[in-house]
Amino acid sequence: MGSIYLHEGASPSGENKLLDNSGGNLRWDTNTVYHDGNSVDPRTFGVGTSTTPTLTDFTISNPAGLYRCLLSTATGGPDTVGYNAAVVVQKGINGSGDTFLVTRSTGTASAQKMWFGSRTAATGAVIWKEVWHGGNLVNPTVHGLGTLSNTEYPKTSIDDATCPSGFYRVINTNPSTGTRPTGFSLYGYIQVQSYDVSNKLQIYTDINGLVATRVLKPAGHTTWKVKLNVGDTIDATTVNSYSLSKDNGNATLLYSVTVVVTSTRGFYVLVMGTKVL
Repeated sequence: MGSIYLHEGASPSGENKLLDNSGGNLRWDTNTVYHDGNSVDPRTFGVGTSTTPTLTDFTISNPAGLYRCLLSTATGGPDTVGYNAAVVVQKGINGSGDTFLVTRSTGTASAQKMWFGSRTAATGAVIWKEVWHGGNLVNPTVHGLGTLSNTEYPKTSIDDATCPSGFYRVINTNPSTGTRPTGFSLYGYIQVQSYDVSNKLQIYTDINGLVATRVLKPAGHTTWKVKLNVGDTIDATTVNSYSLSKDNGNATLLYSVTVVVTSTRGFYVLVMGTKVL
């Protein structure tokens, strides 16, 4: 059985290196020479190739690499919608535990999504978290937060319960329809808060500082309730004063509330009440 000699340097003498396969691998002195029989082809795992391998099951142990998958059919994936996706698999220390990065392959901005997943075992279910980014995060300035410029009310009707939560400006032409508080200026501010998708609190403050609130409900919106302060004028009616007194002489505490209201119509109303606490 012959030997293969390679040499380095200008002269063969004394510089020859024996390639020995006695250990089952070709060796350059004491160093193994790697070839296609004993090395990994990186293209098998998506490196240096345009034909990325397909990952079909996230719950098994997949070698580290770059893959593609069909989200609707891949077992244990982050989504079931029929998009193709690019997948990065990384191994944990000593191969125990995997991390994944999955990105939808789509040219539609609204459909772009990304997920991060991990597990501590070599196999099993992956815990997925969607990565929030500029394509699926709400821009707070659109809803009146973090901006110095005005943010217009986003619906044509002030009665529209699909208005998203936010802080908006109202003017005489926007919103153009719906019921505003009676006697209020058409110019001002409105704050919308969501109890759920169908029930919304509205707080309307006109440019004179008058405040009213109501709740938008599927079964019918509540009427505007006006917050009254001394000196406020609502529909030609002025709140002159209000007072609160209490009597703690007995075991129960009594409150007496008095509100005096006068009107340009030439009458006044005196409202008195007691409440036992």
